[in-house]
Amino acid sequence: MPHKNKTVVKSMEVLNLFLTHAKLSLNEIVQLSGLPKTSVHRMVGSLEDMGFLKKDHEGKYSLGLLFLQFGRLVSDRLDIRNIAYPFMEALRDEADEAVNLVIRDEDEAIYIEKLDTNQHVRVYTQTGRRAPLYAGACPRILLAYFPRRNWNNIWRRRSAADRFGDDHESCRAGAHPSGVEGNRSAPSAIRSFMTILRL
Repeated sequence: MPHKNKTVVKSMEVLNLFLTHAKLSLNEIVQLSGLPKTSVHRMVGSLEDMGFLKKDHEGKYSLGLLFLQFGRLVSDRLDIRNIAYPFMEALRDEADEAVNLVIRDEDEAIYIEKLDTNQHVRVYTQTGRRAPLYAGACPRILLAYFPRRNWNNIWRRRSAADRFGDDHESCRAGAHPSGVEGNRSAPSAIRSFMTILRL
């Protein structure tokens, strides 16, 4: 892996496990990462000392509060978020619907701001959450302007569960710029990334 520090890369592999796991024991980190236990022990110890991980009384690790500080700084320093926020407020107040601010990071969408609605039925999307460009109306708007030569790569990365009830052509049609208005995503395409709340 040229021009990359292997220790840093492996440490990131460990931290990435906590994107899908709230808490992990040392043995679970070893099993999921496939790294030697001695290496994991050293990395986890260093990450704990620096505040990136914390260990509870049961010996399980979770992300440290340092990430909350970093995350807040990243959010506050996003110029597009600060520029868009007053327009999002005006749109939310006029339409009485939730407004999401989504940006593209390679072949994924990231929700960086959300203004909720007072409607009884709403779709909950977590700020900071990543979603494939094919999952949900907001990411599909970004997909509509994604280079067509990359669409096949995005399609091949879909899981079997996400492919249920949708196909390549309907995905392409749903993301076409002419079909953005009133776009609706198949429930199977978004069920792993959003939650519908009835209040």
